[in-house]
Amino acid sequence: MKILYEHLERLQKVGRITPEIREEFFKGLNFLQIRNALEENGIDRHTPIDLISTEVAILTPEGIFMQSRPSDNGQLGMWGGVVNDGEEPIDGAVRELKEELGLDIAKEQLVFVEVDNHYHKYANGDKAYFQCYRYILKLETLPQVVFDSETSSAVMVRHTIISHQQNFIKHVLGEI
Repeated sequence: MKILYEHLERLQKVGRITPEIREEFFKGLNFLQIRNALEENGIDRHTPIDLISTEVAILTPEGIFMQSRPSDNGQLGMWGGVVNDGEEPIDGAVRELKEELGLDIAKEQLVFVEVDNHYHKYANGDKAYFQCYRYILKLETLPQVVFDSETSSAVMVRHTIISHQQNFIKHVLGEI
């Protein structure tokens, strides 16, 4: 994929892949595909990308059910991920829970809490600006976990929490 000069000039001026640039030039490409396209065109593959994502706090009588996130050096985090092109955030949250845990839930079971904007730099140098839609899901029992390639383990809160999720955890604890 060759990036047209006017896109390259605008990208260098802005310094990140904005939603407008993504819609116009990278439509339908996922995070890795965008990284590869940047590198193929001699642009820093770690150029920040603006992404819409979801995080779901799963509350059970036992506490908050979280995952150990390999991409965040094993720190604990909420369930969720990047919203696909054309997908509403709540639909992305439902899809991610199905992919990560095998949970079949209706979107009406999710309670919207807030939108959190934060920057994240990954251990491999990738950078992203997230507009993150946060939800709560209350369950009477812990889910039967079906692990996928993104999820190394599921645990109860007893370890380090990802920094941008710490205030959300404090808020959610008030819901138990």
